[in-house]
Amino acid sequence: MRFVASTGYLPVTAEAFGSSMEQEIATNENANIKKLLQTAITVHGEYNFYIPPVFDSFNGIGKDLEESFLTAAKGAREEYLTLLETMEPEEAYAQVEQKALSQWRAAH
Repeated sequence: MRFVASTGYLPVTAEAFGSSMEQEIATNENANIKKLLQTAITVHGEYNFYIPPVFDSFNGIGKDLEESFLTAAKGAREEYLTLLETMEPEEAYAQVEQKALSQWRAAH
């Protein structure tokens, strides 16, 4: 665990992660650290971690998608608020949600 703490590297395989953490839990005397490591094992086992692809423009593509999605959401909100003048909230939401999502998907 000293290597992990000093480098930020975590074992990549489930086996290496589990055995490394279990060994540290067995040898560490701090109860809080033991709880933390046990929680890390639980999280590691129950979650699927996203590992982004590695290429030069990945961050730019993600930023562009995020910006276009937020712009679409802002426009959808404005349309929803306008529709509330003549429709019930559920009906206005359904109309705007379908339109905004399909338009955003078509653009990307």
